[in-house]
Amino acid sequence: MTSSAMTSTEADAQYDPPLHVGWFSRKGLLLHLTMLFVVAGCTAATWWQLDRALAGNGLSWAYTFEWPCFAVFAIVLWWKILHDPVEDDGSEPAPRAR
Repeated sequence: MTSSAMTSTEADAQYDPPLHVGWFSRKGLLLHLTMLFVVAGCTAATWWQLDRALAGNGLSWAYTFEWPCFAVFAIVLWWKILHDPVEDDGSEPAPRAR
């Protein structure tokens, strides 16, 4: 028995969901700028904590390795926001308040 209906894998292969945020859209550019600001701040904080750790502050060693983790986390979130597809529930967008 042959069926003219597509299987779910065939339907998934044909559907290409839109990106959540476009690379060069207004939201995308704001997201890029925010990510760069956060990574630059984490880099500066790492440098500052490394300087304090080398001067003898033992607790600063933990922060020296913590700030790069925050920067990596920001980069991962930036990537996921740009590449996760939008879930369309079929509803109309809410009207804007004036």
